[in-house]
Amino acid sequence: MAELLLELFSEEIPARMQARAADDLKRLVTAGLKEAGLDHGDARAYVTPRRLTLVVEDLPDKQPDLREEKRGPKVDAPEKAIEGFLKANGLTLSQCEERDLEKGRFLFAVVEKSGAETRDVLPALLEKAIGDMPWPKSMRWGDGDMRWVRSLERVLCLFGEDVLPLALRNEIACGNTRRDIASWRRSRLRSKTSPITRTSCVTPLSCSTATTGRPISPNMPKPPQGPRALPCATIRACWTKSRVWSNGRW
Repeated sequence: MAELLLELFSEEIPARMQARAADDLKRLVTAGLKEAGLDHGDARAYVTPRRLTLVVEDLPDKQPDLREEKRGPKVDAPEKAIEGFLKANGLTLSQCEERDLEKGRFLFAVVEKSGAETRDVLPALLEKAIGDMPWPKSMRWGDGDMRWVRSLERVLCLFGEDVLPLALRNEIACGNTRRDIASWRRSRLRSKTSPITRTSCVTPLSCSTATTGRPISPNMPKPPQGPRALPCATIRACWTKSRVWSNGRW
């Protein structure tokens, strides 16, 4: 069993679309998992102005093995009917079983299919879910034809400890080899003592120090303090873009 973590980082999502986007992402991904035969545990979606995040727990390491039986024509059916049945299932006559039923003796094709590794199934499944997001309004950007509510800048996808690359229609940075960042984000979600609602704020790593009043790097000035200090949300939005506060403005 392993955990899936998907994070989509974009320009700011309009407030009226955030709650619905979280629900749609969860619905599309869980529907894809069900179609692929992948049972899972709890699925939770989180949203901030610039992030959509989905966590799915207890995913199996591979799909279950499948055994499918298909009834064909009678054993004494015309030769062309039997050939069509064999061709459709990729079998020879010796690979079929003959079974007696109430209406006669029929051919049966038994197809056994080994389940694929979950890490090999997830990329295509998630790419489809991301592409099918039903935004009320969307836009295109860059050289690709992908549409998103705002320009999608990067994607983080982890299955257990493995980084899964997603091939989206635009050239979007995907994956993160810095496992310490991935572990930090996971621990942030797990350490909450109460459930995170859509109105809660999951502080992004890039601005976790900005709200404390300490500069992100020694060479950057502190954000404004005192009467002229900006609201928390504004500080995060501006500070992460490395703007400098000067003469009462950024």
